[in-house]
Amino acid sequence: MKLSQAKTGERVKIVSIDCQCKLKKRLESLGAKVGCFISLENVGATVIFSRSGKLIALSKELADNIEVI
Repeated sequence: MKLSQAKTGERVKIVSIDCQCKLKKRLESLGAKVGCFISLENVGATVIFSRSGKLIALSKELADNIEVI
């Protein structure tokens, strides 16, 4: 399922990130990389999730490029 399809309050695991190299590296520097678990704080036009105490916000379009289970 795409990250943008997850529900607020869910804890999911990132299984793939299919986007530009710069964005992928930026997400990894924030701790959001393949294999890690994240918690969804808000899902709407902007997807907000937390990882290691950091809140990360992505547009729905970018969240569509992240596959989670």
